[in-house]
Amino acid sequence: MAILSPSPLDNLEKAVKLASEGDKSGVSKIVAEAVNGHEKKRVARDLVFEEEDDEDVNTKSQKANGAEPFVAIYELEHN
Repeated sequence: MAILSPSPLDNLEKAVKLASEGDKSGVSKIVAEAVNGHEKKRVARDLVFEEEDDEDVNTKSQKANGAEPFVAIYELEHN
C-alpha cells in the first residue's frame, strides 16, 4: 500500500511512532483502518475505469477534493 498526501496524516504518523517502538499490532490496526477507509472510494474509482471503455469518461482529468490523500494498493502475484 502506498499513501501520498500533501500534508502529514495523524494516524499514519502515529503508526510510524508505534513501528519505531516495535508495536506491530498497533501498526497493523492503523493500516487496516486506512485500507478500510479508502475501500469505498476504490470501488467507485474502479467503476469509472470500467466505463472508460465506452469513451464516456476521461480518467486522466480526475482530481481529489481538497487535500485528500492518494491511496494505491498493489497485489504481487508470483507465478
